[in-house]
Amino acid sequence: MPLLETNDQSFSWIDERFGVPYHSRRGAWTESQHVYLTRGWETAWTAYQAELDPQDPAPFFALELGYGTGLNAALVAHWMEENAPESPYVYWSLEKHPLLPEEEAAYWEALVSARPAALLLRDALRRARETQRIRILHADAWDWLASDEAQKSPKFRLFLYDAFAPASQPELWTSSVWQALYQRAAPRALWVSYCAKSSVIKGLKTAGWHPERLPGPPGKRQMLRAWTPGPGRRWVERVYGLLLWDGCVLVSRERFRGRELVKFPGGGIEPGEDAPTALKREWMEELNFPVSVGVRWGSAPHPVPSAFDPTADVWVHFYTVKPHNQRYSDVPVQIWGSPLPEGSHDVEQCSWVAFDALNPDDFSFAADQAVARQLKSGWTPGAMTTQDSI
Repeated sequence: MPLLETNDQSFSWIDERFGVPYHSRRGAWTESQHVYLTRGWETAWTAYQAELDPQDPAPFFALELGYGTGLNAALVAHWMEENAPESPYVYWSLEKHPLLPEEEAAYWEALVSARPAALLLRDALRRARETQRIRILHADAWDWLASDEAQKSPKFRLFLYDAFAPASQPELWTSSVWQALYQRAAPRALWVSYCAKSSVIKGLKTAGWHPERLPGPPGKRQMLRAWTPGPGRRWVERVYGLLLWDGCVLVSRERFRGRELVKFPGGGIEPGEDAPTALKREWMEELNFPVSVGVRWGSAPHPVPSAFDPTADVWVHFYTVKPHNQRYSDVPVQIWGSPLPEGSHDVEQCSWVAFDALNPDDFSFAADQAVARQLKSGWTPGAMTTQDSI
C-alpha cells in the first residue's frame, strides 16, 4: 500500500481494496483539520462545555468511523493537550482493516519528515492511546453498532464519520446506519463528514438529524455536519432578521410568556416554511412591516435547550433584511430603553440602536449576544463572506 504525498505537504495511503486514498489528494492534513477538528471536535466540545455540570463532569464521548492513519485522532489528542489537558474524554475509533504497525510507523515517519509539527501530533496520539483515552476497535462498523458493547456504551456527543466515499462503501451510507447512530447519540450530538451528497442529507433527515452543508476544505466546495436533539426531544427552528441602517441595527424588546426579552426581530419557522418565508411572515406579524430577505449570515454554533419547552432544542438562524417597498424611517420604533406597556401578557416594541452603543449582555440569548458582538466590532454586510456559524 504505497504512500501518497498530498498537495499540502502531508501524506495519505492508497487503499488496496478500493484503489483510493484515505484522505483528500488536495491535502490530508488540511482536510482532517478543517472537517474533523475545527468543524467537528472543537464545535462539539464547545457545546459540551456550555452544558457541563461542574458538580458532575461526565466525560465527553466521541466515536470515529474510519481510523485510517490516525491523523484525525492525533489532531484531537494534541488539541486536548493544548486546550483542556485535565478534561476527561473518550475517543473510540472503528477500523475493520487497520494498518500494520510498520505501515503506520512509515506513515508518521514520512509526515514528520515533511511537516516537523507532526511530531507533536504523533506523540500526543501515543500518550492518548497508552492512557486509553483513544481506543481503536477492530470491528466492522455495522456489526459493532448492533453489538451489546455498543448498546451498553455511554451516548456519544460526536460522530467523526470518515468512511470511504459512498461509491466505495455504500453499505456505510444508508438510512439504517444513520438511525443506528441516532440511537447512540446524546442530546445535541454532532455528526460530521467530508461527504456532502444530497442522498446523505436526505437519509440523515429521515433518521431525525438536522444536516447542513458548510464550506469545505481547500479544493472541496462543501462538507456536511448534522445535529440531533437526541431521543425523546424535538427540533424547534427560529430565524431572525438584521435590519441595518446608518450605523444602527433594529433591536426588539418584548414580553413573552411572562418574561421580558431583548433579541433581534423574528421568530419560529412553521412546518413547510423555509427560513426566508418564515422571516417575512414574522416581521409582518410582529411589526406589520414588509421586508426583503438578503444573505444568510449564519446559524448559532450549536443548538441549545429551549427556554420555554423542556422537550425541545432550538436551532437559530440569522439573515440580513431590507425594507420591501418601504423606507427605513417607516419602521415603527420606540426610543431605546422605553418601558414596555403594562397590562399586556405578550407585547413587542423595536428600537434603533447604534452599533457602538450595543451591549451584548443586554440580549437574552447567547446567539443574539454573539451577533451583537460582531456588529459592535465593525461587521457590515459589505464585508461579509459566507459563514456557517456565529
